[in-house]
Amino acid sequence: MTHHRFLVTAPRGITAILYDELRELGVTQPHRNREQIWFDGSIALGYRVCLWSRLASRVILFLRQIDGISLDSLRDGIKSVPWQDHLHPDGRLRVDFVGTNDQIRHTLFGAQMVKDALVDSYRDRGVSRPTIDLDQPDHRIHVRIDGHRATIGLDLSAGGLHRRGYRLESGAAPLRENLAAALLRLAGWRFQPSSAEPLLDPLCGSGTFLIEAGMMAADIAPGLNRQGQSLSHWLDLPDALRRQMREEMVERAQNGLHQLDRMQLPLIGFELDELTVAKAQANLARAGLTGQVHIEQNSLQQLLATIPPQQLAGVTHGLLLTNPPYGHRTGSIDRVHIIQAQLHELLSNSSLFRQWRGAVINCAMDDSPTPFQTGTGWQAEPSTLHNGPLACQLWLWQPRQQHQPVPATQSSLSQPGSLYQPAVVPVSPPPAVDLANRLRNNQKRLKNWLRREAIQCYRLYDADLPEYAVAVDIYGDRVHIQEYQAPATIEPAKAAERLQQVLVTVSQVLEVSPSHIHLKQRAPQKGANQYGKMADTGQLVAVAEDGLQFLVNLSDYLDSGLFLDHRRTRAMIRSMAAGRSFLNLFGYTGSATVYAAAGGARSTTTVDLSRTYLDWARRNMALNGFQQPHHELIQADCLLWIAASEASYDLIFLDPPTFSNSKRMRSHLDLQRDHVALLMQTMGLLNPDGILLFSSNYARFRLDRDALPDGWRYQDLSRATRSPDFDRKTRYHHCWRIERMAHKA
Repeated sequence: MTHHRFLVTAPRGITAILYDELRELGVTQPHRNREQIWFDGSIALGYRVCLWSRLASRVILFLRQIDGISLDSLRDGIKSVPWQDHLHPDGRLRVDFVGTNDQIRHTLFGAQMVKDALVDSYRDRGVSRPTIDLDQPDHRIHVRIDGHRATIGLDLSAGGLHRRGYRLESGAAPLRENLAAALLRLAGWRFQPSSAEPLLDPLCGSGTFLIEAGMMAADIAPGLNRQGQSLSHWLDLPDALRRQMREEMVERAQNGLHQLDRMQLPLIGFELDELTVAKAQANLARAGLTGQVHIEQNSLQQLLATIPPQQLAGVTHGLLLTNPPYGHRTGSIDRVHIIQAQLHELLSNSSLFRQWRGAVINCAMDDSPTPFQTGTGWQAEPSTLHNGPLACQLWLWQPRQQHQPVPATQSSLSQPGSLYQPAVVPVSPPPAVDLANRLRNNQKRLKNWLRREAIQCYRLYDADLPEYAVAVDIYGDRVHIQEYQAPATIEPAKAAERLQQVLVTVSQVLEVSPSHIHLKQRAPQKGANQYGKMADTGQLVAVAEDGLQFLVNLSDYLDSGLFLDHRRTRAMIRSMAAGRSFLNLFGYTGSATVYAAAGGARSTTTVDLSRTYLDWARRNMALNGFQQPHHELIQADCLLWIAASEASYDLIFLDPPTFSNSKRMRSHLDLQRDHVALLMQTMGLLNPDGILLFSSNYARFRLDRDALPDGWRYQDLSRATRSPDFDRKTRYHHCWRIERMAHKA
């Protein structure tokens, strides 16, 4: 029997359990290093690994090794492989090239050289060759360079063995299927009929953990429904072996599903987002697990409130395994910390999970303490692995009787809907009494004003107490918390503990759902980072202000899209706009333009450099029923546009940033330095009887009246445009009305 050498790769951190799995699949003498395993065996054994390994990423058929590699030796090595014995001549081909050396310094150059050498080998033999197709290849040639050694092989796994064929739709940041299967093994989940245990994923996303678990319990081969596998085009693989292996997979899946049905093993997932639940249900159907796995639209709150789902009735033990958001792709760090803390609270204090084991993946973006590091009950040394490029840790929780439980009287999650955020102690931090009192006092102080003016979006708290340096803004039923960067004199652990107290206190005082709390850190930013994204959820929420509707994004950007401190300035624009042409410079998301249109402006023009903000402004205008052609949106550098424009306007709102990169004014805008020139150019666009409203939030800004023309009239509106929720930040709000004086005849 002819033996081949196969190289097997896997995500970093799971090579050891892949080694064990290969032995279970019949590999007698696997060899491994940190990143891959190789073994010698028959075609049938290699085929079995491709079809049945739940952990492998790729299986590569070893063809050649070249030592002392040079351009010529690599080219000759490629040409020496009898490719026509392995590749179908009518197939489609791709070359994957990994690594560089002093002669091959770019992988694209290496891949092109391999392709050319392969084409030459077919031409020299006078036979037809496969065509090149980078998107949907039937064959993938794998070449890897390590120093002066090259390994040449045929990748038998098409786009990767993690692809099972069921996940055509996924959530925002899914785990790869083989990594999910590895985590089930690392967590020690038992699925054999004699020892099977329930599995719960309370943040299940598109259901990958649960589907992989269902496939394991039902003995469904990962390769059963995989499409486009290179093995189906591999000439070395006999058709009879293909049929035999296929029949075995189908038979074992049928028997396994019957057995799983008899077991009635609870495999349960929660997911808050309705669309993601629908994706998970579709994935379940493609995996053949409809009815075997239960996924419903729900949140952690049901479990935190000790309300068991029907499927867990009477279940006293099991494994809670979940992959909470990291903050890299699915929202800000606040949600990450809150969810981590909720999971800790659930396992440490909930009567429902007294005998449950837990396993949680942590891939935090910051260095702040997590409950997995500080809370009693978590395994001291977590397993480290990689989800793509992200280094992650798998934290394991032992059942409650194996460690001292947190006293119930110290739990901050005794009521549904409240938050818990762990400090550097193994118990929930108590609410901050002085902060709670200040929040309630501010609510009382603003109550009549909010009711009288029907205000739904406002600032409730702004670092009133120095030790709790955050701003708390209310947007309808949502809370937006901005943490001001702590000074260097404050220990990071102390700052983290205070922030945890803020989250606990705000949640309890305002009685707000955790899913409606958003937190960001407001720190000094420079250059391109000033207005950069913090996340990429794309989630816009409509809020009401003064009878108008605006879209805000509370997760992705430092600012929400609606400046709350400009509320009265916008109202003033509305009162002045009737019959006038209106210009909004540095227009941001167009909220001032919406007010001008609502006030009856004859036309509006909004100028901003950002396409994202202009699209946002367009949506805000459309949300309130204002469409072109009378409302123009222009993407341009405002400084260049002002200098070049020949139009004139009756009412202009100028709200420039304090600093901004630009091609004019010494390559960037410094408002204090450049405001005189900016105002003179902007006044050049104003009709003789027009009005310019000039605003700035720069605390140290001073209007240089002496350098401005004598023929202008100024009215300081800073006090008149400052509302009660910002009355403690007087030095940050400046607003002037500027007009030309009428000339006497």
